[in-house]
Amino acid sequence: MRTNAQAVMELMSSASLLLVDAKHASSEPKEGISDRAQHTLLLFRQGEGELEADGRRYELRGKKILLLAPHTVARFLLRMKEELDYVEIGFHLLRVGESGKAEFAELPLNEELMVSHFHVHMARAFELARMCEGDGWGRTKANIRFQELIVDLLQELLDNPEAAGSASGGASIQGTIDYMREHFRDSIKRELLSEMAGMSADYYTKAFKKRTGKTPTAYLTHLRINYAKQLLLVSNDSNRMIAQKSGFGDEFYFSRKFKSATGYSPSVYAAKVKSADKIVTLQHNLTGHLLALGVEPHGALINGYYPFEAGSTVSVGGFRPDLDRLAAVRPDLILANDIHDEETSRKAKIFDQIAPTVIIPYLDNWRTQLRNTASAIGEREKAEAWLDGYERKAAALRERLPDAIREERTLIVGIGCGKLCLFGQRNVGSVLHGDLGVLPASVATGIAHYREIEYEELLEQHADRILIVSYRNDGSPESKRRIEEMEERWSGDPRWLALKPVREGKTHRLLDRQHLYTLYTSYSHSILLDRLYAILMSETSK
Repeated sequence: MRTNAQAVMELMSSASLLLVDAKHASSEPKEGISDRAQHTLLLFRQGEGELEADGRRYELRGKKILLLAPHTVARFLLRMKEELDYVEIGFHLLRVGESGKAEFAELPLNEELMVSHFHVHMARAFELARMCEGDGWGRTKANIRFQELIVDLLQELLDNPEAAGSASGGASIQGTIDYMREHFRDSIKRELLSEMAGMSADYYTKAFKKRTGKTPTAYLTHLRINYAKQLLLVSNDSNRMIAQKSGFGDEFYFSRKFKSATGYSPSVYAAKVKSADKIVTLQHNLTGHLLALGVEPHGALINGYYPFEAGSTVSVGGFRPDLDRLAAVRPDLILANDIHDEETSRKAKIFDQIAPTVIIPYLDNWRTQLRNTASAIGEREKAEAWLDGYERKAAALRERLPDAIREERTLIVGIGCGKLCLFGQRNVGSVLHGDLGVLPASVATGIAHYREIEYEELLEQHADRILIVSYRNDGSPESKRRIEEMEERWSGDPRWLALKPVREGKTHRLLDRQHLYTLYTSYSHSILLDRLYAILMSETSK
């Protein structure tokens, strides 16, 4: 890619980008991407395997971005039917030809993109996939967002002097750092890294240490130790298995390195962290999981968005963590998600310097999140008991619901901040459709999480029942005012009043306490299960 840098820059300066489609796939992919007449951008969050593109193979292990040229013949080679979680974005590059008419152009590359802040780019890609589920203005906005994403990706590689490669076309120091982050489980030699950077081994080591404060070997060990810490806290793997998964071939070598880095043996470290008294959560869903386990966090983000009973919990920030407050509460353990906005992503590098930090993947199923949260604090048995009780309660309530109610098509509408959305299979949908077995409205079957809509689109939906829930509602006077204005507009609109659920009195308002009911977390789901059952059964007593 580096040898084509000038060509890419010249082409991008005179061309336009056109988004074709963006979609999120969380399953075993089909045979492959074959000879498409468009560029394809692939962002992989997790999964293992390889992608073979025009005879060249790319290792897939999550946190990987690949850009494929048009007409590239590619196919996935998965290991043991591994599922991949990724976003696939197709786009065209257009430029004005000699005739004055627009014509297709091609970026002269077929490459793995090594970038920093992967999670920021991944979050933007998920947002694009969500926006592309709609039509009209949503897709127009998606095209604008996509152009910002692709320009940022290429600019980071081509315009950043620190990220630009050497004259020989090798990767930069930053490129080798990104490579180590992706491949730390593999055997990585200094000679490979220096060759990638286009430097002699000795010069590369000096340049690397100047940039990071560590030698390449020490930095690689640092990455492996941090990954091993996560496995020690959330998995039941043996030290031998953790050593292998972390890139340490030998269990005893792993133990020596781990103790040298932390001052504790792996088993003592895990026991110490799991017995932590002062636990701080940096996302509301993790706060909810602790509350379900009967544990009040020592510190948490506290705001009107998720108004749980804080008790003695200390605020470590409003909508984002404040590093000074976080350090001041002197936590024994920090729980955080892996997807942040850009500001929090910069702070996330500091979390583990304040206290041991366990990362709970944001896109994991909420039951998996609860189990991993519980494992991190030594309460896995309590989590299993809680889940068993929840499943039994959900099954009992589902059986009591009349078939006529469960077979009604129910639409979940989110309102707040002057915006509307339709919720799909996550959040409220996971309880209503998944646990209670109530059928979703047809439009919701194709929505994984949520999709923003305009008011006119809402009026076109067909449903037997409507649930109105919070969407980006922080409980502020401004949010409440805008929700009231929206509801007043509806109440005076004959088109809204003519909708079947409105005519039949089957619209239900769950806007009290903002997102306490609607957040994707165990504590909220338990409350919501009871609330939904009461709403649905209230008609049978009339």
